[in-house]
Amino acid sequence: MNKDKTLKETILEILDEKLYPVYLEEMSTITTDRVDGGMCIVVNRSEFRKGNPYFKVVNHNSFDKATKIARISFLDLKYIIHKNTDGKENWILNIKEKKQLVKLFNQKSTNIFRNGKRMSNWEKAIAQYNLENRLIGDVEEAEDKKLKDTKDFETDPLPIDLPMPNYMKL
Repeated sequence: MNKDKTLKETILEILDEKLYPVYLEEMSTITTDRVDGGMCIVVNRSEFRKGNPYFKVVNHNSFDKATKIARISFLDLKYIIHKNTDGKENWILNIKEKKQLVKLFNQKSTNIFRNGKRMSNWEKAIAQYNLENRLIGDVEEAEDKKLKDTKDFETDPLPIDLPMPNYMKL
């Protein structure tokens, strides 16, 4: 590597320039809501945090414009607190925001189907988490992963029938 080049310049030499944002910022938006200031639920790769599956919620319908972020476990009623390198403040949801989150997860996805029916955004979040973390190869494979077959949440994909915790008690 040439010492005069930045890491970004070096990566751009290796990757097609159009793939750069996807490669470094892999993130899947599950759903957004423009009501009450907005909310966006996303999942992304977390190679270094295996066994601690979580999703992110931000206080704007655009991740980039958000000022607050909550990382919430798929498995338990708990927040995952990390240092935020992009200036977003860690966010603890109030009652109204928890209701908004639960409502968004219970809505049907606009673009992901399972057995011919639209998945809920909760199921979509599970499938996308598994895809992003390379625990499954495609969404159809998500249908085969059931809670009764899951032995280890550190290595197994999240089961598509994983019940949503009661996030109102978060």
